[in-house]
Amino acid sequence: MKKIEEIIMSLALLFVGVSLFLWADKVTNLVSIILGVIMLLYSGFLFISIRKNVQDNKGELTLAIILLIGGIVLLVKPEIIKETISFVIGIFILFSSISKLNVAINTSKTTKNKKGVYLSIIGIILGLLCLLGKLIIPDLVLKFVGFLVIVYSISNIINTVLLPKNNN
Repeated sequence: MKKIEEIIMSLALLFVGVSLFLWADKVTNLVSIILGVIMLLYSGFLFISIRKNVQDNKGELTLAIILLIGGIVLLVKPEIIKETISFVIGIFILFSSISKLNVAINTSKTTKNKKGVYLSIIGIILGLLCLLGKLIIPDLVLKFVGFLVIVYSISNIINTVLLPKNNN
């Protein structure tokens, strides 16, 4: 079951990668607007809840203010998503590939098959490139990140199929 979950997650990442590669600007603007509206709505609900409930609500008030500010920022400056998405995806790919590398190294000792090791190393390199990619022009970076996510997703699907079942 773990392999199926891994393949489904990789297919979802493949979809994200293709979307970023083809429509980087539209995807990030849409995500920013959706998140901004959700944050503003949730902030409004919290403010209404706080007003009805007169108890000590400092934590909820703080959260409502943070959500309000965050929602406004996302609606006014949607580029902020572009600046952070490469970093977040890079961290995910890096940790996932390091985990796979450990399994691949242990497997390669007994089977002499090094494909899993090589694919995991490619994943680590792609993760690092995503992390460092935010230093370049955001739209170009997102297209590049989309391409890297596509390559990672395909290599991760192949790697998942090749590696033996992990019983963790």
